[in-house]
Amino acid sequence: MECDVPYGKIHYKIIGEGRPVFILHSMWTDYRAMENWLEPIFSKHEKFKRIYLDLPAHGKSTISKEFKGTDHFIENIISFIGQTIGNEHFSLLGMSYGAYAAQGIMTRMIERVKGIALIVPGVHNRTGKLPDKVVLGREEGLGKDLAEDITRAFETLMAIQTKNSWDLFLKEIQPGRELADREFLTSDWRENHYFLESDPFSSLESIEVPALFLMGKQDWICGWEDQYEVFKKFTRASFIVLDGAGHMLHIEKREMASACVNEWLAALK
Repeated sequence: MECDVPYGKIHYKIIGEGRPVFILHSMWTDYRAMENWLEPIFSKHEKFKRIYLDLPAHGKSTISKEFKGTDHFIENIISFIGQTIGNEHFSLLGMSYGAYAAQGIMTRMIERVKGIALIVPGVHNRTGKLPDKVVLGREEGLGKDLAEDITRAFETLMAIQTKNSWDLFLKEIQPGRELADREFLTSDWRENHYFLESDPFSSLESIEVPALFLMGKQDWICGWEDQYEVFKKFTRASFIVLDGAGHMLHIEKREMASACVNEWLAALK
């Protein structure tokens, strides 16, 4: 399905009935990267309507010529929320850039958000505290018959480079990479329009909904320390850093990551 929004169209998929949860994937993927690992978790919680969407300039979602960056990302998604669930309350689950976008959405719609899960989230105020890039496990010869662009992306994202993580990367991440709007994503928007005009949550002293902050100790892309300042805003939140995992912790530590999301879902009312 697709929906017209101010700066393009949003492509999406809805599974189940009940309390809406909007699910925002990471950059250079599409909604399938989230659906594949989250649906086995949601199957234990029948009370949720899962709304998977392709972020603007990703998957089958399109952007207009006027589209500039993250503030327009937020405007598109807020319009989409209104068109799909009206004035209902909802929760947000975002990963990486999708988690940064989720923070912006929640700030603008704070009265309606019942919970938020931030997986390896990007944050507004960065100090540059990132772990050194390390590879914790590696099997040689992975991707030797595929394009260099694919193997380079795998090696950039994965702290554990094994056959299992490679197979999951090809199944869950690579399909979205093939559909992403490369012209926009490789333009200068990151230099000029990546950060929101204002810091999410800066005007809020405390936030009283169930929240999950889930990071990888070896995540050299978004890190894990800067997220603690955001975490302190929440009165009901878990701050979990998984050792032996990088930015793709849902691939590298799937069982543990799934358990954390499961506990967050159980806390939502």
